[in-house]
Amino acid sequence: MVSKLVRLTILLTSAVFLFILGVLFGSNLYRRKETARIFQPSIAAQLDLKLQSMKEDSVKSFPVAYNSTHLWSMRLADKDHYRIVNLVPCKDVIYHAHRGTGINETMNHCNEKTREEFSVESTLQAQQWIFNHQNPMNCQNKRFAIIHRYAWSGFGSTVHQIVWALATAIGHDRIAVYQKPGGWHYGSCEWSNPDCLFLPISNCSVPTQIDGTQVIRLAADIDHWYKPAYPSVFQKRSFNCTCPKRCCSIFRSAIDRSSSSEYFDLFDADARRAQISTVYINSEDDSVFSEFETVNKKYGGYYKLIRIKAEKNVVFMTLMGMDTNKRGKIVLEFLADLYIEANADLHSGTLTSNWCRLVDEMRFVLGKMLPFYTPEHVYHSDM
Repeated sequence: MVSKLVRLTILLTSAVFLFILGVLFGSNLYRRKETARIFQPSIAAQLDLKLQSMKEDSVKSFPVAYNSTHLWSMRLADKDHYRIVNLVPCKDVIYHAHRGTGINETMNHCNEKTREEFSVESTLQAQQWIFNHQNPMNCQNKRFAIIHRYAWSGFGSTVHQIVWALATAIGHDRIAVYQKPGGWHYGSCEWSNPDCLFLPISNCSVPTQIDGTQVIRLAADIDHWYKPAYPSVFQKRSFNCTCPKRCCSIFRSAIDRSSSSEYFDLFDADARRAQISTVYINSEDDSVFSEFETVNKKYGGYYKLIRIKAEKNVVFMTLMGMDTNKRGKIVLEFLADLYIEANADLHSGTLTSNWCRLVDEMRFVLGKMLPFYTPEHVYHSDM
């Protein structure tokens, strides 16, 4: 078994946070242990006290406010989440590596290895390391990679490919910056790059001379991403949303072959164990919301639905047909969905979706290690 220190070093230096995706679900693919193992959140509790006592100058390098439960607007796993973890039976879930490029990873929220690797402390240390790399005290004589040429694909896919480019730059000891203007169709500001939506990627200016050695260009349109990684953190546009405690989020695509009832069947037993009755549904198909009342009757009216008011029936081609301002509004609605889904205690969706993999990755980084509830059986990260 690789030590935690070695594993963390690999994560930091080679690809920011590489997560092996493609969860396998099915009775023959994981063991369900009905005996409850209590997850003692001692590390998180100690860290919480440590963070509360930190002096202001110890976190002043971060550009936005931070407290013991929020890091860049994303809620870290806390004692309330760990209480829910204690109530959910142990499960072995197999994440499959890209064909021939890695080792399959078995995850289990009762396993010490899983708990350590996806601890809140590891996230904070990694975020600080990445921030320091991208924001040096002196930008002179640094090596740069200018990220350009974004993929013509869905939002989840383009974010993954951008993060692949960021991880590649860091892996080669280069500071990643975005070309300005960048021509990213999701960037609605004058830069037309991811800085329109996320925290600035670096405090360094974009070099004007590209010599192929000190400064190179790095395309973020690899089309076929195969190394999932942690996406950029939310920028100043993020909002303070009081997400409900004890919530399960569901993403259902308009082309999803599984019914709403199938999704609820996946998590119903665990939701009741954890006394979770609030569900948040995200779907571009408006009919999914009207189905809720019918589906909820099957469960005795146990669930309460929450949703955000957002434009529906939006697919990639209709989004591309919108003007820049309207498209920017839709993208912010996407980010609001991502914010709520990542902050939920339980999540259900299909890992054949780039969007759901994005949510899954965010949840692991935030210390939320409960398995993804999915109707699929075999997943690989090369979608």
